[in-house]
Amino acid sequence: HTPAGWMGPVALWEGAPEDVAPACVGAFPADGPAGLGELDGGMATCGCTCGPATLTGCEGPLELTYYDPNAAACALFMPPSVSLTPGTCAAVDTNPHRYLAQDLVPTGGSCSPQPAEDIPAPTWGTRTVTCAAQPDGAGCDEGQWCVPPLPDAFARTCVYQPGNVTCPAAFSDKRVRYDGFVDTRGCGECTCGDPIGSCALSVHLVTQTCPVGVLQETLTAGVCSGSVTAEYALATTNPSGSCEPSKPSVTGELQGDGAVTFCCM
Repeated sequence: HTPAGWMGPVALWEGAPEDVAPACVGAFPADGPAGLGELDGGMATCGCTCGPATLTGCEGPLELTYYDPNAAACALFMPPSVSLTPGTCAAVDTNPHRYLAQDLVPTGGSCSPQPAEDIPAPTWGTRTVTCAAQPDGAGCDEGQWCVPPLPDAFARTCVYQPGNVTCPAAFSDKRVRYDGFVDTRGCGECTCGDPIGSCALSVHLVTQTCPVGVLQETLTAGVCSGSVTAEYALATTNPSGSCEPSKPSVTGELQGDGAVTFCCM
């Protein structure tokens, strides 16, 4: 008999979504409920990268310091220092010296966040089709019915109820099928941290005229020069940097919609 609150009986067929389902014929002539199962959302991923940093400038004291040309590396400081302004020529002592300049600190700026989102389209693995019987109560106790043999290709006799519910004891083979899905998956915000980089300071030591003169040596920030004779120093900067991207995670969820529970013998 059909348990209280349940509908049926129905003959149940299952196959791949693209398979052709058999027709409802014979003792199971009416179309019953149908649905899809084994919902697969694939592997959703979220990424984030940051474009190049656009720094607004450099800050800090920019000083060119003299060192004894005869001492090893820049071991013996010879004051005074020369204050430099990037892009402006400054006169220096014309005697031979070793030179050293420290890099500036890049300031301001930002990076453009570049989110990457890969949310695969959901797919179904199973399609369920049922055909409703016309129960015959002849020869059965009250509330019971005789179920005719299942048509070819139908594997189970089942009862059903809307929603995802617990099966009755006599129909313990459960499957839940849906008529669609709700997909709210997405990605968290992609952001970039503050820029970290360098001002890439260079100091050009020249003679005769400045800025166009005879280049004697180009200093790299933080590197002691050899012995150089110069008349002018010209500092230039080329600030650049990068930003640390955030690590956005997948948000939301994928759920079947319009559930029907089939419970089978």
